[in-house]
Amino acid sequence: LEKKQLEIKIMQHEECKEQIKELSEQNRYLEDQVTRLCEAPFSEKASRAVNFVGFPEQEKNVDQCRNEVKILEANNRGLTEESNCLRIEKETLQRDCDELREHIK
Repeated sequence: LEKKQLEIKIMQHEECKEQIKELSEQNRYLEDQVTRLCEAPFSEKASRAVNFVGFPEQEKNVDQCRNEVKILEANNRGLTEESNCLRIEKETLQRDCDELREHIK
């Protein structure tokens, strides 16, 4: 009976060792992926180089982030254009005010 229990424990130990090995490999792989993203987080090429096989939720999140970045970039361009228009309008109004002050004097 003791021999049987020891054999079971040995088998469990071997299974655990195998799981540890697999998890270590997966961990190493994921660390490499994170390193790639950290080196160039907004580079389309770098983020596309990351392989999410087996991690569909993470891939979905990255795709959502990419879409959000595109939207934010478009919004930023729009705000920049609006800001430039307002700056020009302000300068025009300032010139008009200066001219009115000159006429009043």
